[in-house]
Amino acid sequence: MYKVVDLFAGAGGLSLGFEQTKKYDIKVAFENNPEMQATYRLNHPDTDVRGDVCTADYTAIQEQYGAIDVVIGGPPCQGFSNANRQKNHTVNKNNMLVKQYVRAIVELQPKAFVMENVSMLKSQVHRFYLERGDEELIKKYNIRVRETPLHFIDAQYMFDGILNIIQNRQEAERHLWPDTHFSELNIIYKAAKNIEKLEKAIRTQFDIVTWTSAQIDGTRLLIRVKENDLIMTENKEMGALPGEGMDLVAGKEGEIVSIVTRSGVPKVTAGATVAKGDVLVEGGVPILNEDGTVRRYDYCIADADIMLRCLYNMKEELAKKHEEKYYSGREKEYPFILFGTKKIEMPKWGKDYETYDVVEEKKQLKLFENYYLPVYFGKDIVREYTLEEKVYTREEVKALFEEKIQNFIESLQEKGVQIIEKNVTISKTSAVWKMNVDFLAVEKTGVAQKTKLTQIQTEDEPAPDGETPSGQ
Repeated sequence: MYKVVDLFAGAGGLSLGFEQTKKYDIKVAFENNPEMQATYRLNHPDTDVRGDVCTADYTAIQEQYGAIDVVIGGPPCQGFSNANRQKNHTVNKNNMLVKQYVRAIVELQPKAFVMENVSMLKSQVHRFYLERGDEELIKKYNIRVRETPLHFIDAQYMFDGILNIIQNRQEAERHLWPDTHFSELNIIYKAAKNIEKLEKAIRTQFDIVTWTSAQIDGTRLLIRVKENDLIMTENKEMGALPGEGMDLVAGKEGEIVSIVTRSGVPKVTAGATVAKGDVLVEGGVPILNEDGTVRRYDYCIADADIMLRCLYNMKEELAKKHEEKYYSGREKEYPFILFGTKKIEMPKWGKDYETYDVVEEKKQLKLFENYYLPVYFGKDIVREYTLEEKVYTREEVKALFEEKIQNFIESLQEKGVQIIEKNVTISKTSAVWKMNVDFLAVEKTGVAQKTKLTQIQTEDEPAPDGETPSGQ
């Protein structure tokens, strides 16, 4: 069998494909994410799973396992993907990890390698940047290089000290946003072009938000939200009072992948099956008598990192027939002026089209760079169209369903859910296409709630007010 090293192994999907041929033996897998490592080990118990690929010692690997025949892996593609346009013109650290893949090829000298990545890897838009130590590799393999100016910041945003921040790693890290803030802003950024999607994203991301309204006003995005004061009050009431404990319970049904407890008493281990509401970590540490019975509990706030393998299901239906708009090319334009909310329109002329839609274009009046007046000049563009009934082809149905699946996966990933496997079934009735998707996922679990442990009353302790000790 051919000996294989898997780089950026994730949960082990690529390894599984090679193993299923019965011709490849995965000796070593590198994956830096602890949750992914745990999943990989469960699926590939005979593979040597290691952490950061940047610290890989390939000489030691060959000494331990002999010559490596094949290197496989998918270096992170965020730096090259079209989905990451906001970083096109900056140094993306994920690009550097592709160079780690190259290092593995150079040092292991395998018979073959497979690198899975996006097509934009070949693009001139996304670039590798030379680092100290690259010169020898560039010269040895005659790699072409060119000078490219880096665009870090627009001139209007320059300020004293910016160069010191860029050149000093510690100073740069001090100015970085917390990951949670960046994640939340990124969600809003991605959804900003679709108002309904944006409003839903805000309500999903922020539990306390119960109502939201968003609108694009010229070049500005206006967002209004309403918080649920009742939730804040309930959270305070449900919080642990002095001398009380808090358990961690399962948020949904599944199988425990890993558990690392910082405080409290773990009640489950990796491999255990749990139902929603089952106690995972108790918020009370038992203090025992000499005979092993519980004397009392020291209450605490249970705290743990718990990963759960669970299932998600998605169902979609699509009518076989649909109507499509076909624009005739005939349009009418009607200018208007908008003062605040009062719209003054020019008189309309001619006969209305039988079927049409209206596109509004407007620009806000401003006096200075950032000083806008509540006055807009614009026009309504009336476009004529006809409706034609069409029947979806199988390829169109597949493409539409795939888009829905991808949106569903992205919504889960934004919540920290990792999709490991998906099983898609598409069927057709006389008038409807139906899709059912089962997802196998790994996610963090653990919902805080008041512990159900009751304190043990001993004979030398006074009874609570209003109660009479037994035997009296």
